[in-house]
Amino acid sequence: MKPILTIALTTALLGAGAAYADRDGFRQHIIDKLDTDGDGQISLSEFRPPRDRSPMADADTNGDGGVSLDELQAHMAARMAEREAERAERRAEHAERLQANFREMDGNGDGLVTEDEARDSMFSHMDSNGDGYLTADEMRRPDRDPHARGGFRKHGYGRPGDDD
Repeated sequence: MKPILTIALTTALLGAGAAYADRDGFRQHIIDKLDTDGDGQISLSEFRPPRDRSPMADADTNGDGGVSLDELQAHMAARMAEREAERAERRAEHAERLQANFREMDGNGDGLVTEDEARDSMFSHMDSNGDGYLTADEMRRPDRDPHARGGFRKHGYGRPGDDD
């Protein structure tokens, strides 16, 4: 039972620590939060694992206050299944985007993307105002907003003097 509690506590504390860039600040935060008598240390009586993040409650399916190996295995299997479902959803979304992008590039709809079609597609994405010309602003856009459509660097040209 102690290793399960240790794993649960470590997971919870590390999860909370992600908000702190430096480890010393995180450690001090934990001490400040748990040190009820103000002596700068955490005694066993002061020590309390964070209840809102403890996987113990979720894993204890029969509510007996302890987690059996069967409960832990079932809990871990369920979490793994959730993660796999999320990954499958992301893969499906990626496949849809890939198909849509390919169809958009395949100007004549023959199922092949030629160099000319790829060039035309790249140009039209960069030409955000659709006027048939590229301005310095249209080529610079991703430097200001990495999620913006178009832009010179996005399409592999780099900045003058870049050697990548």
